[in-house]
Formats: sequence, structure tokens, C-alpha cells
Amino acid sequence: MTAPAVRSFASGAVRHLLEGFEAMGLDGTGLCREAGLAPRRLGDRGGRVDVALLCALFAAAETRSGDPLVGLHAAERAGLGGLASYVIGSQNTVAHALQMQLRYQVLLLGAEAVTVRSRGGMTFVALEMDPPPEAHRHLTEYCIASSCRLLGWLTLQAGRVGEIHFRHAAGGAATEYERVFGCAVRFEQRDNGARLSEATLGERLVSANQELAAQLDRLAHAELGRYATTAFRDGVALALRAAPLDGTRVRREAVARRLGVSPRTLQRRLADEQTSFARVLDETRRQLALMLIADPTLSISDISRRVGYADQFAFNKAFRRWTGCAPSAYRQQRAGKVAGC
Repeated sequence: MTAPAVRSFASGAVRHLLEGFEAMGLDGTGLCREAGLAPRRLGDRGGRVDVALLCALFAAAETRSGDPLVGLHAAERAGLGGLASYVIGSQNTVAHALQMQLRYQVLLLGAEAVTVRSRGGMTFVALEMDPPPEAHRHLTEYCIASSCRLLGWLTLQAGRVGEIHFRHAAGGAATEYERVFGCAVRFEQRDNGARLSEATLGERLVSANQELAAQLDRLAHAELGRYATTAFRDGVALALRAAPLDGTRVRREAVARRLGVSPRTLQRRLADEQTSFARVLDETRRQLALMLIADPTLSISDISRRVGYADQFAFNKAFRRWTGCAPSAYRQQRAGKVAGC
């Protein structure tokens, strides 16, 4: 059974990503602006950033840096931390840390996107991303490289990855991937993930602390409970993204049926989270538009229809509200053809 794909990142994790970009000489605030990500959202405790916005952020970073492996290189420089990471780091062994990662992954990834299974006498840790794999290449490489870096840091490099697999094709020289990961890297495989030996799973963590682990576990469990009670809007957004927008009117009743609730309940639960159906629909359209506009094979009218606007004038007006730019000017700016809107 396929695991649900990564849906969103905790705002704290995105701040660490921006640290990595800034260590590469990039302007983090400018990248957020280009990707349509309001920096103030990153200061919210418990805030989330949708995968579509992260992909737009990586695309902007690649354009500005000219680095086709920008996700891989950002992972080498990004900060390490956050509640889930501290829980992981306080465990006794790599195997125990992996158990905690599985338990609290939703705090970081917005879904139970990591699975573990045995293959050929080794343990394979897989990360599920939505197809097509090329659209999430930078994010996938960043996630896996960051995890491997954390593994090395927690074991003083004693914990070694046996092999890395990616569903996508290589974005650069294979030797550079092998330098970063310190092992063989295979592309166009069935899954994204890493092979770990029994010896690596048994390695003791240098930061192991059972008393601290118990305290952090209680905090993370409470945080998980808060996330579970405030994630209904994420479910609405997922239902909207799964719906055939394509220029048709989006009805609240149809989304409520997808979620198995009444329209009144849908409205009430969103109100409990200080939002509304109209706001979630607008945010979902914005994220989808920013992802689609990076595809040069799609015309502006195609994108307008795909995000649910039968009228291109209305789409252009909404896009200006979202980004401050007309869609065509935004696309030219992303391509480096103009300096700004």
C-alpha cells in the first residue's frame, strides 16, 4: 500500500531551508517573494507551508543560483533542529530514532509519507512524493540529504547509508551525488529512499538521553494532538486539488461530500480554524497557479482554466492580487528575462 505523499512542511523547517539558501549566498526574503510565500507565515508556531510553495521556492533558488543541484547543496548548509529532530536525537540508537521519526513525521511532512520495509537483508526507508517525480526533485533530494546529514551528525559519522535511490533522473553529475551522500546513488528507481544496514540501525546516538527523550516525547505528542485538531483545512485543500477544477465552478457541497461531512459542518470546522471555504479555495488556486506557471509548455489561458477560472480576466486579476504581477510578467521574471514586476 502506497503511503500518502508529503503535503506540507512545518514553518520552522522552512526557516532552516532558508538558512541553507542564505549560506549559499542567496537572498532568502527575495526567494520567498518570488515564490509567493509571505515571510510572516514562517514566524507562526505550528504554521505550515504547502509543497507547491516549496517547489516554487526551490525553482526560484535554482534560477537565482544557476545550480541544478540546489536542493542537495542547501541540505549541506541548512540548520538542524525542531521538536521532531530533538526527539529523534535524544533516542538511544538509530533504530529507536527511526521509530520516533515514523511516529512524529506528520509534524514535519504533513502526512505519514515515510515507510520502512525490509529488502535484501537491509532496511529501506522510503519517502513518498506526488508524481511526476521531476516536479519535486529538489525537495526530495533536500529531504533525503538532510536526513542523512542528521544521521551522520548523531552518530559521529559511524552510521552509514548503504545506498540511495531516487525515482527521478539525475539532475547533475552522479559523482556530486556520491560526494554528498558518501555512498552509491541510483536513479529512476521504484522509490525514493535509503538503505540502512543492521549495523547502522544499532549505532548508538551521541546525544542519547532517556530523561530528555521522555520529556520531549510528551511535548511532541501534545503538538501532534494540536496538529490533528487544526488540519481540517488541509483536508479541504487536498479535496480541492483532487477535484477537476478545469474552469468549472467549485461548489462547497461537492467538497463536503468528498470529505464525508455536511456543507454546514465543513463551514463550521473551517470557522473553528479561523478560515473559510473561500479563503482555502483562493489559497489552493494560488499555490496551484504558482506551480503551473513554472511549466513553459502551458499557456496562461491553460493555467487559468486548470485553477478554476473560466474567465482569464478574472484569473489575471487574482494573480496580480497574489503576486503583484501579471501572469506573463511573473513568468518572465522567473525565467530571468526581467528584473521585477
